[in-house]
Amino acid sequence: MASVTQSTFSKVENYNTSATPPDILFNDQLMDNLVPIIISVLTFIALIAVIVAVCCWRKRLICFKGPQQNIEMQLQDQNTGSISESPACALLSELNEETEDQNTGSISESPACALLSELNEETEDQNTGSISESPACSLLSELNEETKVLPREDRKADSIEKGGLNLLCLACLEGQNSTVLRLLDDGFDVNSYDKKTGYRPLTLACTEGHDSIAKLLLERGADVNLCTETEENPLYVACQNRHESAVKLLLSYGADVNLCTETGISLLYAACQNGYESTAQLLLNNGADVNLRTKTRTSPLYAACQNGHRGTAKLLLKRGANVNLCTETGASPLYAVCQNGHDNAIAVQLLLKNGADVKLYTTTGASPLYAVCQNGYDNAIAVQLLLKNGADVNFRTNTGASPLYEACQNGYESTAQLLLNNGADMNLCTKTRTSPLYAACQNGHRGTAKLLLKRGANVNLCTETGASPLYAVCQNVHENSIAVQLLLERGADVNLCTNTGASPLYEACQNGYESTAQLLLNTGADVNLCKKKVTSPLDIACQKGQYRVLELLLKNGANVNLSKEKRESLVSEARNKGHDNVMQLLLNKDGE
Repeated sequence: MASVTQSTFSKVENYNTSATPPDILFNDQLMDNLVPIIISVLTFIALIAVIVAVCCWRKRLICFKGPQQNIEMQLQDQNTGSISESPACALLSELNEETEDQNTGSISESPACALLSELNEETEDQNTGSISESPACSLLSELNEETKVLPREDRKADSIEKGGLNLLCLACLEGQNSTVLRLLDDGFDVNSYDKKTGYRPLTLACTEGHDSIAKLLLERGADVNLCTETEENPLYVACQNRHESAVKLLLSYGADVNLCTETGISLLYAACQNGYESTAQLLLNNGADVNLRTKTRTSPLYAACQNGHRGTAKLLLKRGANVNLCTETGASPLYAVCQNGHDNAIAVQLLLKNGADVKLYTTTGASPLYAVCQNGYDNAIAVQLLLKNGADVNFRTNTGASPLYEACQNGYESTAQLLLNNGADMNLCTKTRTSPLYAACQNGHRGTAKLLLKRGANVNLCTETGASPLYAVCQNVHENSIAVQLLLERGADVNLCTNTGASPLYEACQNGYESTAQLLLNTGADVNLCKKKVTSPLDIACQKGQYRVLELLLKNGANVNLSKEKRESLVSEARNKGHDNVMQLLLNKDGE
């Protein structure tokens, strides 16, 4: 026994100290058995991978098909024969086929896939993020399930709308002719309503100018005058989008040329508003009412004039449009032309030649002449035309503003001169007693102010707040010492104060206008004239930190004999506002 144990330990010791491990030998029989097993495992794994990939692909793009066995059973019961006959499948299939030649032939690049992708992406965050749960997939699934259990003759709009998406409307919008034909053959209602857009197939086809689809729909019985909820009909959208071929097609099928939207906008009005002259001509040739107005009593001629479409306006006038037909606010086509901010003399002349009344006023009392002076364009030619045709040069609005007042407020010097030459009253004020001269001075129009002064305008005519033209110039955000000099030369009262006691010098000091203050002081401005005996020019200069103006006032005799409390208050305010130079100047005067 001892010898056996010793022999065993000896073998173990020899094994542990061996320099190389023992070799494992594979004979041919072992290899023959192992290779088929490895191949079988790899084949099985590859098969599983393919199955998973196919399932994922089908789940992503054909998620609406549902269980194959259930669909086949339903189809067998109804003798439809093929899953591919469902509307959703047909739509996807034909959309894909039509775009394969245009793209790469890949199904994933088709409009149908793009639509699914967009719908899915929009709702992934709102739901679980799973594509199979998106509205697109559930919509198509429901569409297929519902249409498969219905006979072909019963596949109407209500049975194919889910989530506001109408397949026929979508195909019409995208211009997919063969798809539209397939859907119509499949029993889809040609007048169905799309809840998402509020439109019907024919309206959508005409919106995009898809004439061939529009013709197909009309041939299949589409109602040519069927409107949306806002009373927009196919002919209206065709006119609005300038699809004249679609307009001709619809008219040939008996479209009502005088149908209006819920706001009363007619087809002709829409064309004239946009300046579509040829479309307007086409509508007029087919019986459009040239004077049909909207609910605000706006005529096609007014719309053309308001938007500067002179050619369209000329066409309407030739067809007998009423040139004096006004809106509910009393605005005539002539007023609309005059109100435009561009060169409108030719249009004014056109309307006047056709009998436009220059004395038609709006409900606010504004005349065409007033509108020209207000419109942002110095158009003396249009003014001359209106005056020659009897426009009242001094007719004022409900607020008392005259044409001259508006011209001066806007700085239209040539227009103002023309008005003055034709008898405009240069001192005619508004209801707030604001004169044309004050308006020119307030807005910095020195040339217009000079013109008025040369014609004898009252230089001291004040507003209801007591503000004079000189005060208005001193109050401006920009210094205008030349205008001040002009007014002073014409006799402006340098000490004429407002109702609150503010003088022109007070305003100049407040704004830091040193040159203006110097002119006023040289002309006799009272340096100590107080605003209601409380605030003087010196006080306001200190408060605003106007150091140079303060120096000027002190040099010209400003009263520095302030009470101790008042001076300390001014010094403290200057310190708090960081006006150190003003504070030092006051302290120096205090020392004197």
